[in-house]
Amino acid sequence: MELRGYQQEAIDALFAWWAERRGENPVLVLPTGAGKTVIFSALIQRLVSDYPGTRILVLAHRKELIAQAEAKLLTVWPEAPVGVLAASLGRREMAPVTIASRDTIAGIVEQVGWFDLVFVDEAHNIAPGENTRYRKIINALKQRNPNLHVIGFSATPFRTGQGYIYGDEEKHLFQGVAYEARIKRLIDEGWLCPVTARAVSDDSVADTSAVKTTAGDFNQGQLEQVVSDNALINAAVTEWERLAYQHGRRSSVFFCVSVLHAHLVSDALSHMGHDVPVVSGTTPQEERDEILEKFDAGDLIGIANVGVLTEGWDSPRLDCICLLRPTKSLGLYMQMVGRGLRLFPGKENCLVLDFGECIERFGPIDIARPANKRREEDPRTKTCPVCQTIHGYLKRKCPCGNRFQEEPAKECEKCGEPNPIAAKLCMACAAPFVTHGKRARNGGILSGEPAPQRYEVEGVTCSVRHSKTSGRPYLQIRYHHDLTTAFTQNLMLGYPGFAGERAAAQWRNLSYSGSPIPEHPQQALSRCADDLKPVISVVVDMNSRWKEVLEIEFEEVMS
Repeated sequence: MELRGYQQEAIDALFAWWAERRGENPVLVLPTGAGKTVIFSALIQRLVSDYPGTRILVLAHRKELIAQAEAKLLTVWPEAPVGVLAASLGRREMAPVTIASRDTIAGIVEQVGWFDLVFVDEAHNIAPGENTRYRKIINALKQRNPNLHVIGFSATPFRTGQGYIYGDEEKHLFQGVAYEARIKRLIDEGWLCPVTARAVSDDSVADTSAVKTTAGDFNQGQLEQVVSDNALINAAVTEWERLAYQHGRRSSVFFCVSVLHAHLVSDALSHMGHDVPVVSGTTPQEERDEILEKFDAGDLIGIANVGVLTEGWDSPRLDCICLLRPTKSLGLYMQMVGRGLRLFPGKENCLVLDFGECIERFGPIDIARPANKRREEDPRTKTCPVCQTIHGYLKRKCPCGNRFQEEPAKECEKCGEPNPIAAKLCMACAAPFVTHGKRARNGGILSGEPAPQRYEVEGVTCSVRHSKTSGRPYLQIRYHHDLTTAFTQNLMLGYPGFAGERAAAQWRNLSYSGSPIPEHPQQALSRCADDLKPVISVVVDMNSRWKEVLEIEFEEVMS
């Protein structure tokens, strides 16, 4: 398997670390969907091939991660000498490369022998201190091999209330980051799917101002009471239907606070005609597997989830993430949003609807970092005095046309990112001297993303175009703002799978109630004049490559 550029860079950086910082343990930081299992599989093949007799242990805490690691290793290296040690999978095998459950190996660590390297998947689960299961396992292995190398892999190398999992203090198992692949770069290079965020109505956002903090996050019991309000839930699912479902999004995950909350959300969606089952830690395994298989096949429009889909679950078709779970955990926020980063045919981006003010709390996912103690003293956002839109502190011009007075800024010497003059850690790379920035929930979920803009529509035209690659026809609708500015929607009517389903949903949104779905673009073209509702304005994502039409305002027609 040929590695991507950044994947090879990660392996090279790891060997450079070992050469320069022998005896210290590094972390490799790779966003969800970047292929960390491919990286450590290629690394394992190189180490075992170049250094015969090398014994490697891969540690994970969930059976899904263990199964994924074995499958990917055998894909990269079909002859890999691999065994699996996991009671949850009914396997008890030892081999030169052993992929083990943390909980299974903890009870028999004295019997597993010698290892040269330990790879820890989802290394942010290692709490500081010597008494955790991970640390006990590694300490026992180090007694047999004092030169044991430990490598951590994580998309989010920090813990709520404890900061980074690496550092120079005795409590830290890891001493630093050997390599980090940044989300924005991987999106720009086409390896990850873009994410976008839309503003939701104020009445759909939970008020957490009175909820206490317990162990660094919102108190679970109080938070459940706040979010379980029926009016709040109905407002949120109505926003989801308006902003996601009516625009053709057919694979949504609703991240909920508790099992009760998830069932309330599921019931509210059911009353609207949507089948969205609940998946939680109490869901029987057979039932959970069936639900996830149906979702992966496109047979379910959504899942209401509690705590089990943030790690070890991949469904590339996921195109909408509803954050119904307010959190103070940056790691949880990034894990939830990270579920939507995988590519899928016909998926232009993944929409994030933030009902918990997470974007406002942490900022864009590509530059969000754990807050330091001085965070509250540093400027984060500013509000346009003309239209009341909230922007990042360094925004120079509001989409309404108002220009801000240019704020004093300084550039990070490490990554070049501009920062507020009084900040302490860099917004982008956390290099010392500035703190990171944030954007409000009606701003972008990627740094530098312009806010969506509304354009009045003077006229609408329709035509049939043909794909340059397949030659297949599709319906193109153009919304003309003026003589030189127009925005398009392409409807793949009659196409199989996701593209056809989305086109049908778009047609239902654009046409009068009861208008049948055209079977092919030419049929749609003949009906456009009679079936399509008059359009007043469109909201356009100016950050997307094709200037995606996000929302359409229709003229009210008297019946």
